[in-house]
Amino acid sequence: MRVSSCIAAILLCSNDVRPVPPTAPQDDAGPHVIGHIVKIRIDHKKRTLEGDCTILCQGKATKVDRKLSFQFLDGRIEKLLVDDEAVTNYACRPYPGLTEAQAKQYDLKELEVTVPAGIAARETFSIRVLYRDDDFYATAVNPEDGKPFSLGQIRESDAFSSHINYYPFLPHAGTNGDIFVITNLPDSVAVSSGKLVSCDPAADGFATFHYRTEHGSGLLPFPFAIGKYDAMEETACDGKTRIRICSLPGDAAFAKQKMPIVQDIFAMYVSLFGEYPFPELAIVETDPREGNIGLAAQSVIMLSRKVWFAATLDAKNTGLSNDALYVLADEINHQWNAYKVGSPNYLAEGISRYVDSLYGERLGGFATLKAHMQETAASFFHLVGKSGVEDKAICDPTVAPTLYFIKGAMALHMLRKMLGDESFKSGMRRYFTDFAGKATTLADFRSAFERSSGRRLDWFFAQWYERPGWPRLSVAWEPVSGTDRPEVGVTIVQKGPTLFRLEGFPVRLKHDRTAEDVDVTIEAVEKQTIRIGVSRQPQKLEFDPDGWFLRNLETGK
Repeated sequence: MRVSSCIAAILLCSNDVRPVPPTAPQDDAGPHVIGHIVKIRIDHKKRTLEGDCTILCQGKATKVDRKLSFQFLDGRIEKLLVDDEAVTNYACRPYPGLTEAQAKQYDLKELEVTVPAGIAARETFSIRVLYRDDDFYATAVNPEDGKPFSLGQIRESDAFSSHINYYPFLPHAGTNGDIFVITNLPDSVAVSSGKLVSCDPAADGFATFHYRTEHGSGLLPFPFAIGKYDAMEETACDGKTRIRICSLPGDAAFAKQKMPIVQDIFAMYVSLFGEYPFPELAIVETDPREGNIGLAAQSVIMLSRKVWFAATLDAKNTGLSNDALYVLADEINHQWNAYKVGSPNYLAEGISRYVDSLYGERLGGFATLKAHMQETAASFFHLVGKSGVEDKAICDPTVAPTLYFIKGAMALHMLRKMLGDESFKSGMRRYFTDFAGKATTLADFRSAFERSSGRRLDWFFAQWYERPGWPRLSVAWEPVSGTDRPEVGVTIVQKGPTLFRLEGFPVRLKHDRTAEDVDVTIEAVEKQTIRIGVSRQPQKLEFDPDGWFLRNLETGK
């Protein structure tokens, strides 16, 4: 697990101390959020944030008051209005599941607004919240190294927000957003989600940057970053997306180095995932006063200068340890795999981890992919064997994030082997096309591969995503005599405690100077004998020699 991943950043907090945001933020009773107008005013000298957020809602007939709950920073609400009428019927309380110390560290509360029945029944209505934070600053503890991970900070030289809830926020809510970032940092540029509509200087020394997006809030809030940026811009391979890399003074060489690699990554993901969902992709350098940041929000990627941005990229080094390369690939793929489609987090991170390795395969061929996945499997067994991480189902809400990154990647690797490259890539593209703009479930993901392959896959996803464990195999083989043609018999014993079906399991038959590969199906039984027809008796059999499957394996003859 790389802690730079966008959703990883959430779960650095969530699985350790902070609850995972829901993927369905409102119940069917309504009202529903349909859009946001967010105005953020940053005073760099005072390190304060002033907010003015209007939440546009679609009403629904009701005879009772309705309550809407939002994630919200630990700021001071100065006024709250419902359809322009000031109200006092709201509560700002500690966020559920956080201790008092954690709530203070994460700068997070829950805002609950009671909407009178008469207003909640209107076709549309608005909730407007005016608030202030006198010290906009929050970090999370990275459980991998115990160091701080930045959530949002302001200082005199610049400011940024990652997934801090600096305005009343619901995941996957609304269909559009207008974001106004207002700053008094001289000669600064503000970057946020969507497309820059205008930049207006103001007489009081504050400049306003207006971004607009035709998409809802997504998994993370609309972010912003402020700095004295130089921008390098190119058009992507699709002929319409603007790629913009924003670097701080003195770091333009790093932006120049990144651009061709970003273009290459982008081209691969368009081929794999389908059309890019936003008008631009902005990659922004940040320089927090404490902690590290590496995340993807809607159409924006933020990378810490000291860790990710100001790092030499070596595309010839295809090993997983090349974090500067794979973090960049990882954050770009989240534009599809979190924001084009709102996958459950445990699923999104497994996809991102495997797609990182697919990019490695693009650069270095199958040998690179093989090395990646062997390292991934080894990491899994280290986690559950030596690090004390409890093996749980990938979709278990209490599973360790590191585990679902790794096991989720291995599950996709096995699915690819079973379905073949064409059906696997077709299923991936279908998922990110058919479910564009939607928050999905594991069943949706499965259905995309079922349609692409024409096969039922409920057993595969139940086996690898919905229950813990892995196969523990003991295999032995021997020549079979007395038959019309040469055969070998392979006996497989599964030691449990859980039995697995492994379809497409590879067996390599080795002769003096040649080898032939066959695939067999291992059934979910304690003992099984498989007969394999051969052209001549082999000298040796190798089982899953390229490491396609997550398994323990003992062999003999």
